[in-house]
Amino acid sequence: MAQVSLAAVASRLKARESCQHEPVSVKHAAVLVPLFIDPLDGLSVLLTKRSSTVGSHQGEVCLPGGKRDPSDADDVATALREAWEELGTPLDAVQVITLLPPVLSKHFLSVTPVVGIVPPARAAHAPCPSPSEVEAVFHA
Repeated sequence: MAQVSLAAVASRLKARESCQHEPVSVKHAAVLVPLFIDPLDGLSVLLTKRSSTVGSHQGEVCLPGGKRDPSDADDVATALREAWEELGTPLDAVQVITLLPPVLSKHFLSVTPVVGIVPPARAAHAPCPSPSEVEAVFHA
């Protein structure tokens, strides 16, 4: 399999037509799609397994993210805040590349994927998951 660089992925995503996507629901949420280069596996995305004690989505594999708080300025702020709360990812550790069109969740939330790059130095740093929200962290 050919190795893909983060720069190549970022370039392709940035080349997409940039536009504001309309939400698909009045309830907003966002997820971070944290991309990084794993030394053994190459291009990877960080995923979490939700705790069995959370109010919804117990035990599901997912991207870090959640509902928009009133204090969140936009979808990027929501995704970065949630990554901080769930994984301890510093807000300035992610280089946001683009926002993908929102999708409607099974709970009727308009969920916007926020694609970002985690620099190699940060990816090497093990996440510190919040045990009340996250049972496991892995990459694919």
